Amino acid sequence: MLTIDHTHVTIPLTFREPGYDPLKDFTPIAGVGQYYNAMAASSKTGIRSLRDLAAWLKANPGQHNFGIPAAGSIPQFAGLIVGHIPVGFGSLTDLIEHHRSGQLRVLAVIRDSGYVLQ
Repeated sequence: MLTIDHTHVTIPLTFREPGYDPLKDFTPIAGVGQYYNAMAASSKTGIRSLRDLAAWLKANPGQHNFGIPAAGSIPQFAGLIVGHIPVGFGSLTDLIEHHRSGQLRVLAVIRDSGYVLQ
């Protein structure tokens, strides 16, 4: 079975009973690719950095909705672009063009070393 991070990270963190144990029920055989996850904010929020996000969270109690692509990337990104979801997570590959177009702002890339957005 070829899988991505959703089976081992997203689903176990968002569902109480995912129906499997990601550490016990899978045996890794080989890595075939790599991609980076990222956090992005809707341009509608004005959040342009992690510092801005911290200030926004303090100034907007009760509006702390975060999107994850558990139901699919397309619904989450649509919600981010129109401002229904203030902050979301996804693969950098999915987010980068929306960042470049100004629809979203990538705030952080989750990986073991730095990354420069171009």
